[in-house]
Amino acid sequence: MVHDPISLLKNGTYIDSNKFEIPRSEGIIDGLEISNRLGSYKILKGNAIVITNNTMKVNLFYDNFDQKKADPSTWNGNYELEWRTHK
Repeated sequence: MVHDPISLLKNGTYIDSNKFEIPRSEGIIDGLEISNRLGSYKILKGNAIVITNNTMKVNLFYDNFDQKKADPSTWNGNYELEWRTHK
């Protein structure tokens, strides 16, 4: 199963990234614990990132106050983590 149409067409995976500043590297991180960039939609309470060993589940929704609805993060899904150091 692929996460997106590009992976299906490329017949493989690719490295992509997004930066979430989180308070710890394991456990349940509530959406309200994740800092937002100034001017961004706020993450709703009760949503979370769950990190266990080398897996991560992202389930975040943003308060789209302009359209009065909750928007899901494009990063929602299950991931296998590969820890690496920055160069």
